[in-house]
Amino acid sequence: MPIKKRFDKSYSIFIVLFLISSIMLLSNESFKATKEGALSFFTILQRGVDLTIEFTSNTINSVSELKNLKKRYDLVSKELEDYRSLDREFLEVKRENSEFKKLLNFKDSLNHDSIQCEIIGKDPSNLSSAIVINKGSKHGIKNNQPVVAEQDGLIGVVGKVINTGAYSSIVLPLLDQRSYIASRLSESRYEGLVKGFDSLDGYLQLDYVKKIALNEISIGSLVETSGMNSLYPKGYFIGRIIQIDRVDYETSLKILIEPIIDFSRLEFVSVLVPTGVFNE
Repeated sequence: MPIKKRFDKSYSIFIVLFLISSIMLLSNESFKATKEGALSFFTILQRGVDLTIEFTSNTINSVSELKNLKKRYDLVSKELEDYRSLDREFLEVKRENSEFKKLLNFKDSLNHDSIQCEIIGKDPSNLSSAIVINKGSKHGIKNNQPVVAEQDGLIGVVGKVINTGAYSSIVLPLLDQRSYIASRLSESRYEGLVKGFDSLDGYLQLDYVKKIALNEISIGSLVETSGMNSLYPKGYFIGRIIQIDRVDYETSLKILIEPIIDFSRLEFVSVLVPTGVFNE
């Protein structure tokens, strides 16, 4: 074989082997790159899954914590409300004890036996309406017994008992137009008759005071029970004079009175009873 032909054949084989080697090398590099790319992708994917799992777990823990906090908050709120309720009850008991102490002192200051009662029913929009108290015949209360109360250091007339049940009674206030009380001016000692007339202002009217008394009475003068032919004992305050009118064709003065007792803030009263009858 000529040398030239053998050279050409060897050269051709070299070229083929070179191409095959190059292709294999390139294939190996591509596979390596593909492998690295796949590994990177799965690494990122796994990281994302891990983050998602971590976020979900944290969220679940946070929700659980919030639920626990809400339960603790509700519990603390309830305990706080219970304490507030106890505080209100304590203040109410303290106030009632103070009122009962006043009533006991008030009872000792009366010249008559009495039964202390609490008002359990009245119409705040109508001061002349009947009053319901929490004591009745079982406690010694009877019809037509006088009812008094203490306010601002003065003992004033409230009205009289008109209906008695076993454990409660109804009191007709002196503001009612059916109410009449024999009275006397505390300083001048002129006598008259106090009556209610269902005034929206809660005032009373004093009649039959002679005109000659005009110079001896004034605005602010006190009016009290006279005890004359009356179920009301002598010496209990009825009210203060707030207006005096002199009418020419009448023989007596027209006098307007504001009650000593403020019925809008009345809570406790005392029913006066004959000597020897006591509260059960």
